[in-house]
Amino acid sequence: IKESYYKNEKEKIILSCFSTNHRAIHLYKKIGFKKIGLRKNQFKINNTYYDEVLMELFIDEYLES
Repeated sequence: IKESYYKNEKEKIILSCFSTNHRAIHLYKKIGFKKIGLRKNQFKINNTYYDEVLMELFIDEYLES
């Protein structure tokens, strides 16, 4: 994260994952990511729909913590 900030001058990181991936969501929140959205029925796998969670992390806030 620090390298992305200093070398590439990125201000934030955005990611997404399946809403059923509770371990990943927990980890991302622990790092400092915040949920910014939910896309309902974004993925269809074997006739089952899954939601997508969108999260973001402002790198300057991460570095300050």
